[in-house]
Amino acid sequence: MTPTTETIQQHHDPLKILFIQPVSPSSEKLSRRFLYKIRAYPPLTFETLTAVTPTNCDISIIDERFQTLDYTTPADLVGITCMTPEAPRTYQIADEFRRRGATVVLGGWHVSALPNEAKPHADSIVLGEAENLWPQLIHDYQNHALQPVYKNDKPVDLTMLPAAQRNARRKIMFVAAMQASRGCPMGCEFCAASNCLDGHRHRKRDITQIVNEIRSLKEHYLYFYDPSFTINPKYTKELFRAMADLHKSFVCFANIDLLDRDEEFLTLARKAGCRQFFIGFESINQETINALHKRSNTVEKYAATIKKIHNHGISIVGGFIFGFDTDTLETFDQAIEYHQTLDVDFLEFTTLTPYPGTPLFDRLDREGRILTRDWSLYTQKGNVVFQPKNMTPEQLLSETRRVNQEFNSFSGMSRRILRFKRMEPYRIVNNILQYL
Repeated sequence: MTPTTETIQQHHDPLKILFIQPVSPSSEKLSRRFLYKIRAYPPLTFETLTAVTPTNCDISIIDERFQTLDYTTPADLVGITCMTPEAPRTYQIADEFRRRGATVVLGGWHVSALPNEAKPHADSIVLGEAENLWPQLIHDYQNHALQPVYKNDKPVDLTMLPAAQRNARRKIMFVAAMQASRGCPMGCEFCAASNCLDGHRHRKRDITQIVNEIRSLKEHYLYFYDPSFTINPKYTKELFRAMADLHKSFVCFANIDLLDRDEEFLTLARKAGCRQFFIGFESINQETINALHKRSNTVEKYAATIKKIHNHGISIVGGFIFGFDTDTLETFDQAIEYHQTLDVDFLEFTTLTPYPGTPLFDRLDREGRILTRDWSLYTQKGNVVFQPKNMTPEQLLSETRRVNQEFNSFSGMSRRILRFKRMEPYRIVNNILQYL
């Protein structure tokens, strides 16, 4: 029987729960900068878990991007979530808290992908989404019956999920994290999000609940964690209409095919407060796009669609990846030439990274092309962790840096400064900080 809040509250001593967001190597140095602390986004996972935690529990949240972790912090139960580049730091933290007598629970994408690796560092691990399992886990812990593994037998029903509770998070925050839906059926070979447990199942929250949650927020700027706002356009349009009078500004992810053909979607997005889309263009080579099975992308439509989006006063962060099997050394010069004519406000160039649990990792592993299992190097920037097909790892890294330097250096950014008129001041500063 699934425990209720009432049955758990029979234990009168407050259970001290400490949630920890480990810092990844890519943000450890940045986290020391004051401006980074202002613009970085909160970890929504813990705010959501707090909402399903019994009220007699004493919850603290430590986000290492902004705070120094103190191992003497009182904690009965320590919950840590991690993605792949954070895994070594996660295990280090977990081992130390266990040494000090705390019970440690690990979860997150990386733990779900490699449970046997994570198990030795935890008293219990959670595979997949945790909201259905967390109340039961706490009940089991309080009754000395904690299980070594908790795994969902069905996806979380978002319509039954309460709004995130933000009272335990840090005080300095200008951006509120939000989520309207989960899951992406696209299934790109390299994507950790859509290839994790239940990651391909698209589910939606109740729109009234979302609006009420947004109304309760003090922050003006919202960051939606949804994999894409364009998966179910009918639902998203209803959400946009409901958000039109909230007077908030937000950023979200989107696929380019719908933005190309649906002017109403763009009109409603702007009225709702959308100021920026993050679009995974991935490549300027249609052969590469076809190999990825990313049905939403047609390279020849990129330029015209970008113009449509800009006509509605919405800016774009464009994500591009180098290192696919169709890429050659000529690809980088072609990219520089192409992007000099492509009117994207901010360009993010990364190296292909085969995360564990993805079809890409499995394929490259079978082919003997995984060069390291030092997960701290799996940052998408600054490292190449596999053997590219048509170049050396060093060439992939240096050429990606060259393209980034061309477009994201101070001089490269200044050439696009006039385009910032589409953006609010905070958005300008926020995006510039991403390249510092």
